[in-house]
Amino acid sequence: MQDIELESKKDTFESPPPPINNLSQKDIDKMKIAILYIATGRYDVFFEDFYKSMEKFFIKDASKHYFVWTDSKKIETNGNITKIYQEKLGWPYDTLLRYDMFWKIKDELSNFDYIFFFNANMVVKQEIFKDEFLPDTKSGLVGCLHPGFIKIGLDLKIYPSRNAKKFTYDKNPKSLAFIEEGRGSAYYAGGLNGGSKDAYLKLIKTLKDNIQTDMDNGVTALWHDESHINKYFLDKEIKALSSMFLKPEGWYFNIDKAFVMDEECMQDGLKRKEFTENLCSKATLIPRDLLIKLLEKQYGFKNYESRYHFMKDAINDYFDLEKHTKILLLDKANPKYGGHAYLRGEKRFKSISIEYRFKSIKTLKKIASSIKAKLKRFKSLR
Repeated sequence: MQDIELESKKDTFESPPPPINNLSQKDIDKMKIAILYIATGRYDVFFEDFYKSMEKFFIKDASKHYFVWTDSKKIETNGNITKIYQEKLGWPYDTLLRYDMFWKIKDELSNFDYIFFFNANMVVKQEIFKDEFLPDTKSGLVGCLHPGFIKIGLDLKIYPSRNAKKFTYDKNPKSLAFIEEGRGSAYYAGGLNGGSKDAYLKLIKTLKDNIQTDMDNGVTALWHDESHINKYFLDKEIKALSSMFLKPEGWYFNIDKAFVMDEECMQDGLKRKEFTENLCSKATLIPRDLLIKLLEKQYGFKNYESRYHFMKDAINDYFDLEKHTKILLLDKANPKYGGHAYLRGEKRFKSISIEYRFKSIKTLKKIASSIKAKLKRFKSLR
């Protein structure tokens, strides 16, 4: 792969704008947001739904413009969409080199107030307001907490993990994404980030340079651009979006372990009763009768892991994740998109599961039945 030529000129950036809450209505009315989106290869399948959902739900009173890097013939420059031709680079370069793509249009991006990158397979499910999304910290940056490090508490609230030992930071000292053991208090997903114009342009330039340096040294960070952005966010005051802004399709969050009986409770009736009363007194948002039934069903599972997964499913279902989801991350493994390997170009043909085949056949039968009924009615009118 041809190396990316780095610019030697040192860029300077102004301080981020004041928090959105301090802006006048006049300034808000003129707010311009650049949306960065990559849809190379077969990933163009997601763009239409993404665009429609963003227009419908994302900060309605802002002026939005979409910069789309793609080689698709289905996507064209039109209205508030600017198509930028980008050939598919192959895995992992399609994701690893995104900041190089962004930097090439830095002059265009400098005309906007805010810049945000969104993963291709996203759809917005509910209205997103400026106060909950735009930066309001000194850094001027916004990141989204990774859903893999989230749990539902006894009060049915979402809590991010603060345990640095659990985070999958890059641990290779040869990489510029390297984070020392014990450092870090949050882990951010790579698929959604942004900020004020100047703060985010500085991020783009820094990550572009760091990734190129790693490549020159024959190093690839553990989780590619995600590892680099976590390093960049380290020790900065970032506006951390809840994982409800990046909830994977079909995903269930972890739960507080206090929902699950340990082996001692399973063996001792008195301790089991104490456990039940204690949990019911704390998890007050779950009806007592339902909670007791769930605890009784735990008796049917011999090991802790099975009890945990049973309660995890039950609590997530009761919490109703879909009701709280702001942005849904569509499952790329879903056969209706062809499957992950197909989207990446690793397979020529779509992966179609048996279950999906049955659904397709069922749908075709319904269509055929409808057409048959219409023809019958048409003939009766003649």
